[in-house]
Amino acid sequence: MTIRIIIADDHSVVRQGLRMFLGLDPELEVVGEAVNGAEAVARAEALRPDVVLMDLIMPVMSGLEATAEIRRRDLPTQVIVVTSVIEEAAVTAVIRAGAIGYLLKDTEADDLRRAIKAAAAGRAQLSPQIAARLLAETQSSDADTLTDRENEVLRLAAEGLSDQEIALRLLVSEPVVHSHVAGIVERLRLADRSQTLLLDFANRAQSHKEPAALHDFLVVEIPRLLDADAAALLLPEPGDGHLTLRAAHNWPAQATVATPHGATVAFESHQPWQEEVAVVSQQWSVSSDQWPVEKSQTAVPTDNYQLTTNNSQLVTNHYPLPTIFIPLLMGGGAIGVLGLGGRPRLSEDELRFARLLANQAALSVEQARLHRVESQGQRMERELQQARRIQMSLLPAAYPVVPGYDFAATYESAREIGGDLYDFIEWPNDPARVGLLIADVSGKGTAAALFMAHSRAMIRGAAQTQPGPGATLATANVQIARDNHAMLFVSAFYAVLEAADGRLTFANAGHNLPLIRRADGQVEEVMSRGMVLGIMDDMTYDEATAALAPDDILLLYTDGITEAMDAAGELFGKARLSDAVRQATPATARDLIDAILAAVRAYIGHTPQADDLTIVAVKRVGN
Repeated sequence: MTIRIIIADDHSVVRQGLRMFLGLDPELEVVGEAVNGAEAVARAEALRPDVVLMDLIMPVMSGLEATAEIRRRDLPTQVIVVTSVIEEAAVTAVIRAGAIGYLLKDTEADDLRRAIKAAAAGRAQLSPQIAARLLAETQSSDADTLTDRENEVLRLAAEGLSDQEIALRLLVSEPVVHSHVAGIVERLRLADRSQTLLLDFANRAQSHKEPAALHDFLVVEIPRLLDADAAALLLPEPGDGHLTLRAAHNWPAQATVATPHGATVAFESHQPWQEEVAVVSQQWSVSSDQWPVEKSQTAVPTDNYQLTTNNSQLVTNHYPLPTIFIPLLMGGGAIGVLGLGGRPRLSEDELRFARLLANQAALSVEQARLHRVESQGQRMERELQQARRIQMSLLPAAYPVVPGYDFAATYESAREIGGDLYDFIEWPNDPARVGLLIADVSGKGTAAALFMAHSRAMIRGAAQTQPGPGATLATANVQIARDNHAMLFVSAFYAVLEAADGRLTFANAGHNLPLIRRADGQVEEVMSRGMVLGIMDDMTYDEATAALAPDDILLLYTDGITEAMDAAGELFGKARLSDAVRQATPATARDLIDAILAAVRAYIGHTPQADDLTIVAVKRVGN
C-alpha cells in the first residue's frame, strides 16, 4: 500500500527536494504541499494523508499549532516534525501536541523514509539527538514520568541504536521496543484538559514578544491556572547572573528573601515593579529544606530544584502565606525562578502541570529575550552581516559585454539571508559564448550562504571542463552531494548562450522554469526538469535548446518572486508573473525587471517577506 504524504515547509527548495527523493521510493507518494501551518491543516483535512512532514517555524501558523489542530480534528494522519530546532521544550511541546516523530533536518534520507513508514504504521520515531534531549528533560524535571524500562529504551535510542539493536540489547522482541517507544510518547503527552490549557497558555505566552509584557503575563496567568494567590518572577541579571525581581502580582509589601549569608532584600511594593527592586546573590539555588511549608508538603524533591552546584539557598522570610518556588528549566539548567504564594501543597497531577507550565514559561522567556536581542540588532545582525558579505561577494561585479545583447540582474535580500545566487560565466577564448546561472539553496542564514558559495565554486569549475550544461550540473552535483553533511539542497538553472545566433542550450536542476518574452509580447516557459543538486551523486541532467530572436528577452528568477505573499498569505504565483511579463513594454532588460518588481511590490504591499528576490534578464537587441 502506498503511503500518502503532505510536505509542509515555507521554503520551496526544501519541499521540492523532499518530494524528489521521497518519490524514489515506490511505497511513498507526495500528494500535497503547504507553505504554512494553516495551509497544512487545510490540506490534511482535504486530502486525508497518512503522514504530514511538518516544519516547526512557519508563517501564519506554526508547526506546533498546526500539529495540535490536526490532532484536535481527529484526522487519520500522523505528524512527523522535521526541523532544525532542538530545544527540549520544543520537543516535548510538539509531542504533547500530537506529533508521532521529531527529526532534525540533517537526518539521513534513509532514516527519514524509515520514520515515515513507521509513522504510517502508528509507530513513534525519535532521532538520537532528540531522544538524548528527551532523556535529559525527563531526568532533570520529571523523572517519575517514565518507567525504568522506558528510560532504558530512551537511553539506548539516544546512543543511536535502532529499534532492532535495542531489542537485541534488552533481549526482547522488536514489537516490544515499539510498544515502549509508544509508551514514552504517550506518557509525555498531557491529559486532554491539561493539554488544552497548556497549548492555550503556550500560544498566548508566545504572542508576547517583548520581555516586560511577557513577564507581566506570566505572573498573572500561572497563579490563575494553579489557583495561587500571588506570584513573583525572578531572572538573572544579564552578564553577572544576579537574581532580579522582574515582575510580581499580589506579592505582599515588605516580603523578604534571605540570601545564602543571612542578609535579606525586601520586595518593596511600589508599582510598576522595576528590574532593580530586588537583587539576590549571584550564587543562588532553590531548595525545599527551608521553605516555609512543612517538608511533607513540598512540591518536589530538593534535587529537582537545585539550580547551581553550590550550597546556597533561596528562601522566603516573614511572608504571611505559604510559598512555593519553581525553577524555570531550559537546556538542562535554570534560567530563573517563579515564586507562588498562597498554595500550601500541590497534588501530583498539579505538580506535573506546574512543571510543564514552568518549562513553557522558560521557553517563552528565552524567545522573548532573543526577540529583544534581534530587535536591537545584536546577535542576529552579526549573522546577517556575515551572510550578506558572503552572498554579495558571489554576485558578478559587472555584466558581460556581448554585442547584440543587453544583460541586467537584481538581487533584493529579505529580512533573513537566504541562499539566492546568479552568475555569468565567460570564456576568454570564446567571447561570443556566455554561461547564465541562477540558483537557490534551501534554508536561510550563514549556513545557506556558505553552502551556496561552495556550490557556485563547483558549478563554475565544472563549466570550464564539461562540454555542455547537462554535464556541468552532473559533475557539480557529484561534489555537492558527497560534501553535503547538512542535508541542504540547491536548485539551479544553467544555460549557455551562443551570441552569434541566439541559441540557448540549458539544463535544469529542480529550479523554477524560466520564461521567454517574445518580441510580440507572448510568454513561453523554458521547459526542462531535473532533480535538485545535493541529494544523490549519480544524477544525470537532460539538455534542451531554445532560441532568442531579436527583441526576445530571457527571464530567470528564484521562488522569492512567485512565493511573495500578500497580507492574507496568498502567493504572487506563476500566473501573475506571466501577466506582468506579458503586460510590460520593455525597451531594455532592466525595464522588464523593473516592471516585475513593481508588480510584486504592488501585490505584497507592506507585508514582510521571508525570501530573497532574484531576477536575471537577457535581451537580444533587435537589428
